[in-house]
Amino acid sequence: MGLIGARESHAVTGDLHLWVRYDGEETLPVGDARTRFRWTAESVDGNTRGWSASGPMYGPPGTKVTSADALQAIAWSLAKAAEGEGPGVGMLGDYPDWLIEIARRNVEELHATVAATGSVAAAERETANDLDGPEADLLAVEVAREVLRRAHDILAADIGRAEDIAVAHDVAERANPEVVIAHPDDPFDLPLYEGRAAEAHLRLGPGVYPARDKQDVSEMVVVVGTSPFSDTGLASAAFPALSQASPPRRARFMPMGQSTNGADRPDPGIDR
Repeated sequence: MGLIGARESHAVTGDLHLWVRYDGEETLPVGDARTRFRWTAESVDGNTRGWSASGPMYGPPGTKVTSADALQAIAWSLAKAAEGEGPGVGMLGDYPDWLIEIARRNVEELHATVAATGSVAAAERETANDLDGPEADLLAVEVAREVLRRAHDILAADIGRAEDIAVAHDVAERANPEVVIAHPDDPFDLPLYEGRAAEAHLRLGPGVYPARDKQDVSEMVVVVGTSPFSDTGLASAAFPALSQASPPRRARFMPMGQSTNGADRPDPGIDR
């Protein structure tokens, strides 16, 4: 297992320079290994220029990860801390006060970095043929949707190009046809669902549903599953029934460690 792609990733996110670097593999007592990164956040604001904080981050045992995953994780963690919605109890305040304050001023830029680095991580994982399947398909589409939602911020922060936004638009559009999902027990009964694929999760529970495209009657599958970008926790998308080779889901980082100044803080580790 271990690292996929580049050993280091970085981004200038508003008044913060964020970067992560690969720091080796760590063998656990149970025998599996996890990937270790080092993250750093440095202020480029005129009043606090040169101030920095750093710490370790860990991947899940036996799982391949990318440095883009790690960069996405620290941006996401800082954005949530700035909003008072950290991934664990005590998240707010576990970062230095100056870092929290800068994160609050740059929360939109942090969210834009989350979206942009998510697409990078998905592309790297696709190249490595790391994972596939319906959940991977759905999360790849969700990354594209998040890029579209943050398109203005991504372009304004110069961390993405118009061509990237266009690709994300195409991915999201293809995954959102009008579909009909027949009743599983009686195909002549009222459909289980009829409408845009992206809204199916508002009516259906998690699962993979055979469907037909209303426009050309081609066979599809509608995938309903979890999403880290959705307010409800669920999302949905449609795919051609015979096409299941797709970008895998990104790794999500969760709190795990301790900062270099000795103050306990949730350290973003990778979780699926």
